[in-house]
Amino acid sequence: MPADEVAAQMQNLERRLAKVEAALADLHSDRAVRLSRIDLEDGEWY
Repeated sequence: MPADEVAAQMQNLERRLAKVEAALADLHSDRAVRLSRIDLEDGEWY
């Protein structure tokens, strides 16, 4: 893969990672969000 393609892929991944990080920050800052625990044995939500 040519170096310019690698650089373009890296920039794309960095942009996508920034979006994910921003979404996670929004979740952490939103006090209304209540994370639910899943009991993996029977699939019930708690």
